[in-house]
Amino acid sequence: MDNKNTSVFIAVIITVLIVGGGIYFWQYSKISKSETENIQQRTQLQQQIDNLNTQVNQLSQQKEELQQEIDDLNKPSPAPERYIKVISPNGREILCRDNNFVITWESKGVSAVTLSVTVSEAGSSGSYIIGTVSATSSETGKPGEGNYVWNVGHTRGVILSEGVTYKIAVSSAEGAPVSDTSDSSFEILVCKG
Repeated sequence: MDNKNTSVFIAVIITVLIVGGGIYFWQYSKISKSETENIQQRTQLQQQIDNLNTQVNQLSQQKEELQQEIDDLNKPSPAPERYIKVISPNGREILCRDNNFVITWESKGVSAVTLSVTVSEAGSSGSYIIGTVSATSSETGKPGEGNYVWNVGHTRGVILSEGVTYKIAVSSAEGAPVSDTSDSSFEILVCKG
């Protein structure tokens, strides 16, 4: 800067200080800026607090919902009024065709059942009725236990193929339908003995 410009610049600063009240003018500006910054910071902090309170309320609600789900899961399930459960054959057995095998099941609220055997191999299908009997036809005489002596491989008019996998299905023969099927497949073979 040359001397002429420097002199004008210093003169302007001195004039501003004198006209504006000197130090008071600059201190007022600094104080005013500081108060504005404080107000902005307080506003931002209050907004953060409000946001956190909203999040706490949402988390509290989620906690209550999860606790309700846990409580619901811990409640004992009411026993079904009607059911059937296949006991045997329930899978992975090898049954000899033309031999006797005792099909067993448990049931409740059912007076008669239909026994059938279904093909369980991919690409094959078919369901063949074995017979309809009392749901509680059991040698033990215990309520809810049922059994049927099956001449393996024989159904009403059809002799089942050997080497194929099957499942037993036990279904209610009356009223609202309830049923159960073997959990896994069993196999029928011609056994020599």
